[in-house]
Amino acid sequence: MRVYHLKKGDMVEAISGRWRGARGKVVKVLTKAGRAAVEFPRKNKEGQELPYIKKAIRKSQDNPQGGFVDLHPRVHVSNLRVVAEDEKSTKKRESKKEKKK
Repeated sequence: MRVYHLKKGDMVEAISGRWRGARGKVVKVLTKAGRAAVEFPRKNKEGQELPYIKKAIRKSQDNPQGGFVDLHPRVHVSNLRVVAEDEKSTKKRESKKEKKK
């Protein structure tokens, strides 16, 4: 099993890639793919519009029309940095030694 520095609900900042500079909240961590679904605001720091991912859905009983669904972007975990929600600095995690005390 892979262990990542992210978990659901963390505030993260994209440090590279298409969403560079954007901050958002982790919705889901996809461990097998090594990615995280991140809920970014619609605009980044520079004011550029950030796209959602569009996925085609087949017709089924749950979705009889089929069609397209907007999903949160899946970003590789190496391109994300955990940040504190109110601060600009990175979030400090407790070390294993501190947890035992």
